[in-house]
Amino acid sequence: MTVIGVGLIVVLLVAFLPNWFGNGDEGSSVAQMQIEKVILSWVSQDAGRGPLVVPGQREIKATTLAPSKRRQHDSSPLPCLDMGPESQLNLTVQPDHADASLRLAVGFDREDYEGTVEGSVRFTVRSRDVVLFEVTKPYGRSVPMGEQIWTRAPLLPLKDLDTLTLSTERITGDGPVHAAFAQLEVLRTVDRPRTRASQAQPNIVFLVIDTLRADRLTCYGLEKPTSPHMDALAARGTRFANGWAPSPWTWPSTASLLTGLSPAEHGLLSYEACYLAQEFETLPERLQAAGWTTAAFSANPLVHPDKDFDQGFESFETYSWARGATLAADVNQWIDSVAEYRFFAYVHLTDPHQYEPDERFQHLIEGEFNGARDGAELRRLFGERLQGRESDPAPIQALAQLALSIYDATVAESDAAIGAIVEHIAELGLTQRTLFVLTSDHGEEFLEHGMLYHGNQLHRELMAVPLILAGPGVPAGKVITERAENRFLFDTIVTRWIDPEANIEGTDLLNPSALSAA
Repeated sequence: MTVIGVGLIVVLLVAFLPNWFGNGDEGSSVAQMQIEKVILSWVSQDAGRGPLVVPGQREIKATTLAPSKRRQHDSSPLPCLDMGPESQLNLTVQPDHADASLRLAVGFDREDYEGTVEGSVRFTVRSRDVVLFEVTKPYGRSVPMGEQIWTRAPLLPLKDLDTLTLSTERITGDGPVHAAFAQLEVLRTVDRPRTRASQAQPNIVFLVIDTLRADRLTCYGLEKPTSPHMDALAARGTRFANGWAPSPWTWPSTASLLTGLSPAEHGLLSYEACYLAQEFETLPERLQAAGWTTAAFSANPLVHPDKDFDQGFESFETYSWARGATLAADVNQWIDSVAEYRFFAYVHLTDPHQYEPDERFQHLIEGEFNGARDGAELRRLFGERLQGRESDPAPIQALAQLALSIYDATVAESDAAIGAIVEHIAELGLTQRTLFVLTSDHGEEFLEHGMLYHGNQLHRELMAVPLILAGPGVPAGKVITERAENRFLFDTIVTRWIDPEANIEGTDLLNPSALSAA
């Protein structure tokens, strides 16, 4: 090879190697990503001013409606404008929204499917004489359960539009009926640079193990090998001996983890209020704006884009109670695709929620495991107790202890999934640039205070959850004994790894004196 040829190769290597491998600097930009941001919600805008009265038609009211209580369908509560037929509403498109789009859904309330009246309503969105979206939906008891859902319109570009008209028209039937335009959010797509991970601003793997109480981990004192991989994270990081969830059930707690707010502040307190409002800034939104590539993997169908839990996530994979191993495989495949960038992975595992451990972990069960029959019999006996028909407490006590042992096996199953993710990151050489966050949304009760499962009491078994941090900037082998609410993970991550100069009134979990004052 000639000297000129060698020199050309050297020049090319000098030019391109920094782009291939990066230098670890927190500002090293490598690519662009597109982020959807809600810049206006017409429902939120109208929510505080009471019903809109348009002459000649019924009131239009900002409210929250749900077509059904079936969680496996797109039928959960959404903020909406209730516009019973025959209604019409004009909306003004601002000139600076020309590069934005409108997101909306249409549908009925569940009481419209439960009543004896049958009928149908046409929903229309037009701009002057141009129909942008139109659909006719039936209501009444004859509508199949699988069709009692929201109908979501494609994104409607607002370019060259100055006004939008929403209207509802009764096609068949009579009597009062809810007819809702839901969400009505104006979205704008903005470009943000993807950046490379560093120790100052690392990758973040945020692990939430649904229904996991702290005292069923070995590192929290259990004399049973349920959690070797979680124990290892605790050993090389900081473990909070007194970690607490904000709520004894999933929706309020998960919203608090993502926003840092208490349930009273974010308002997700019941099935009728399970929608994460756009006005709250989420942790993934903060991370995405700072250059993290973000993704969520949720095995709990309650934590779903339908409830707007996808704010700030570039991708959001949903599963219906899938095993931890399934999620771990998908998480690792996604990490392979983004390993050159700084990434944030939210992983919501649900093995302890299901009481159906894989046979690889059934050796941890102390007693005879009969699968779903055990759970069915336990629920039957518990129902008798609640109704005051229990004649002998011994059978339910024995089954509750068996259920706790089955639960331990499911904890081990989630632990193995966590181990698979941790080991894969190590194989990629990313351990020194990856922060692991591990916690739970709530615990579980096994008759310690007369009840089973979760969501109904506030005892330690339901509220005390594991809380572990491991990675860059986290003291190794440390145990913090002060009471620590896991919703403060938001404040801690923002001020320590996203923006140390951030002016937020928060609580740093790694500062015991701040915890004492919280």
